[in-house]
Amino acid sequence: MTQALTRSLSLTQLIFYGVGTIVGAGIYTIIGSAAGLAGTALWVSMLCAGAAAFLTALSYAELVSMLPRAGAEYQFLKAAFPKAPMVSFLAGFLIALNAAATSAT
Repeated sequence: MTQALTRSLSLTQLIFYGVGTIVGAGIYTIIGSAAGLAGTALWVSMLCAGAAAFLTALSYAELVSMLPRAGAEYQFLKAAFPKAPMVSFLAGFLIALNAAATSAT
């Protein structure tokens, strides 16, 4: 059974969701410590982190274009490990748990 991907979020909503997930509340708690350690080179580390986040977004975009089904990481792992369904289930469960924990901050 194939689940069709129903696009219900706009581009603006997805951008804000992505930025909120990546940046989160952690930037407000860690920025002081990071500035103390990096000093005036803090912008370099922020640029590197932004580049890593951008490359991650490109990877997800490529995966979604190859597997346009609802379920994201679960579907990606299900396709990568078809004989080990527990891998995709465990990853999906942990991602849902992570989403609940990060939403609580």
